[in-house]
Amino acid sequence: MFSAVFRGHPYIPVATAVLCLVIGAAAFMYARSKNVRPWSYAAFGASLTAVVCLTLWPSGGGHLAQCTINRDLTEPFLTEQGLLNLALYVPIGVFGVLATRQPLAVALGAPLLSLTIEVLQASVPFISRGCDSSDLQTNATGAIVGVLVTCLALVVAQIPVHPMAYRAPVTWRSAGSVAVANGIALVLFVHLAVADSTSLEFATPDKSAAAERAMRNAFGDHYRMGTVQYMKGTHGMSGAVFIALDQGSATLSWPDQRDFEVNLAPDGPNGASFFPVPGVANKPRGAQDAEAIATTYAADRYAWGLSGSQTRTEPVGPNAEAGWAVSWRRTRGGVLMPMRLDVLVDRTGRIRELHAIRIDDPQDLPPTRISRQQAVTAALAATKPQTPDAHVAGIVLLAVERQGQWRSEWLIAVQTTSSPPQVTQLYVDAITGITEPVDPSAPSPVTTATTGTLTTTRN
Repeated sequence: MFSAVFRGHPYIPVATAVLCLVIGAAAFMYARSKNVRPWSYAAFGASLTAVVCLTLWPSGGGHLAQCTINRDLTEPFLTEQGLLNLALYVPIGVFGVLATRQPLAVALGAPLLSLTIEVLQASVPFISRGCDSSDLQTNATGAIVGVLVTCLALVVAQIPVHPMAYRAPVTWRSAGSVAVANGIALVLFVHLAVADSTSLEFATPDKSAAAERAMRNAFGDHYRMGTVQYMKGTHGMSGAVFIALDQGSATLSWPDQRDFEVNLAPDGPNGASFFPVPGVANKPRGAQDAEAIATTYAADRYAWGLSGSQTRTEPVGPNAEAGWAVSWRRTRGGVLMPMRLDVLVDRTGRIRELHAIRIDDPQDLPPTRISRQQAVTAALAATKPQTPDAHVAGIVLLAVERQGQWRSEWLIAVQTTSSPPQVTQLYVDAITGITEPVDPSAPSPVTTATTGTLTTTRN
């Protein structure tokens, strides 16, 4: 989070440091005039300033006015971002107790500071930062850890600390007022969205091992793996293992491990960071050469994708500036199978991108009863009440897995003639004729619906 903000605004670290020095110096002078632990107050003021600056700088993004509530209470402590958020508030707990000697006030005030910041991030348009319950959870934990450790150290050192009852009524009333104000702001200005997962976790050893196997299978030892993280799937969808490479990134579906995608970074002259195919010495002069290079690569590492498949090669860019995309798809009985293999060959003859979905062809698919024309009629009937000018822009019959069962369905793209045109995708069951819209927010069935080519058709 912080690194992304710094990349867009390089002045932020400098401005934050200056403000920390100014506020710290002001706190020092104030405490010195009162003869109450000036260095502790200086550190406390600087730590508060650092938190406010790092979390309330405008992001420059769109204003969502939304706060995400993470159901998984353990996830934030398994992520890099969560541990950074925890560490950010430890100094507040430590220096707050050292300065004020009031553990209760600091233990209540620090979480309320975090809550207020989250509410401001979501409700103030020019800030436009993310609001997440995970941040509040880890911030509060960090502050309380700082409070407890400092209290223990002071007790061991026989330095007096105010008891919990010290000014407790005032402390609780103040905390309650701040909590109520934040609650009102959340109700009035912020939409609450519940999610099963919001962060990238540290990958467990089995996920890291699977990522390494996938990379070795694709490129041998040519690239070094960096951080491996995991995002849980939601609504029944597969999770994803994210792999940072020294020259790019990769993603592996989990736990099925059947969807693997790699994007290599275009660093270095003449595509030097892309993968050189063994035995290929010449640059491709056109689509035919690129297809030959991709086939050589695939035959060596992804032979399963070539058997019985149809090959398609297309330029990337009007004049193939970025190379050629070579794709393999397999059709059985007129039904597009769920396997997928895509290789992007750069102008230098190296592999730039890879996407492989290894799924065995479904056996014993129920026979298709709904014809192409019947599917078109059903799709138009489902959309024309809302869009009378709609027409079918593309259609493909493919294998779809729903709740562990494979069946054939028509995927149809319905487009309006308005400007700009609106496109709606629908599934039409090839057995029952039941029409179902493609809901981007719902769990997607395992299919090549978003990857297969929708063939154009006329109504």
